[in-house]
Amino acid sequence: MKLLILSKIFPNSRQPTLGTFVLDETIELAKLHEVRVVAPVPWFPPLKPLKKWYLFSQIPEQETINQLAVAHPRYFILPKVGRRFYGYSYIQGIKKTIARIWAEYPFDLIIAHYAYPYGYAATYFQRKYNRPLLLKVHGSDINVDLNYASRRSGALTALRRATRLVVVSQALREKVIQLGIPAEKLSVIYNGINQAAFRVMDQTECRHKLKLASDRRYLLFVGNLVPVKGISVLLEAFERLIRQQKNNLTLLILGSGDLRQQILNQIQQKGLTQQVQLLGAQSHEQIPLWMNACDVLCLSSFHEGYPTVLIEAQACGLPIVATNVGGVSEIIKNGDLERIVPPGNALTFSRALSDLLNLVEKNSLIRASRYQRSWQDVVSDMNQLFLDLQRD
Repeated sequence: MKLLILSKIFPNSRQPTLGTFVLDETIELAKLHEVRVVAPVPWFPPLKPLKKWYLFSQIPEQETINQLAVAHPRYFILPKVGRRFYGYSYIQGIKKTIARIWAEYPFDLIIAHYAYPYGYAATYFQRKYNRPLLLKVHGSDINVDLNYASRRSGALTALRRATRLVVVSQALREKVIQLGIPAEKLSVIYNGINQAAFRVMDQTECRHKLKLASDRRYLLFVGNLVPVKGISVLLEAFERLIRQQKNNLTLLILGSGDLRQQILNQIQQKGLTQQVQLLGAQSHEQIPLWMNACDVLCLSSFHEGYPTVLIEAQACGLPIVATNVGGVSEIIKNGDLERIVPPGNALTFSRALSDLLNLVEKNSLIRASRYQRSWQDVVSDMNQLFLDLQRD
């Protein structure tokens, strides 16, 4: 089949860590199908003082990522203003690019990621070119976007118009059904991992490569620095651990986002500048090293879909404390190496961390991978959907 992939969260030469799970899936799809990727970026003039937005002006309009042809058409938005019109702006910005692709590559199927504005825009091309639309819903588009009137209408339109919907957890499936979407239109396909990258490695060797101390215990957070990740709760829980005279602890925070300065301020206010390190966004290739080097992964989110970071940590054999939100309970259970706790409760989070750290201290844990589902497995499930769509 000829596939058109529509996704804003797709890695580019300036943002190589963006949407790596979409990239991994697309790489596997490309082994069995022809693929073209349209990954739009906001239009912005090359004004260096505005570093966050200047970056978009430096992304090429066409490039090759992991042997995939990727187009980056521009669309116009005013940041945080007029969100209800984002879907329309998205369509206007990319329709010439998709028309050009159609002329030389009449695609059989559109795959779009996230309901709004990307899925909403995809429904326009679904109708224009009379092609089925497979919309992948990942979590924030249901858990967050539907709470805002400016996004809700467009998101619901995308869910209703898409030919088929793929959700990444049973919890997300139930939420979408509650919105009035027919159950028979939905398929649950859990995410996979890159098994070659996310695997158990020697902790001492990984710490040496990352220049981490051999005599400390390291807690790890990996994710965007945004409110939904509950990092303030994590810092409060960590502060409680330090008060328990656990002086050999370090919290490593990997990621970037709008809350970076706020998090730095909170670290300073709590007197944790020696115990917490903000290391910024790391390349996806480096994440397995960090996971193998550390002792516990922390996920303190208020909302999630099916967080890939958890299954990657499981593949690396890393103990986990995570909040019971979204599809998290479908990934981890309260067991020897995993604890699941209520969201927003620093005390409970702290106790679970202490419990696992004591286990690590008392036992020389032999790590083993606890997650084996690959992206090849994901694509195999998607191929069955493709066959169903062809029969329809």
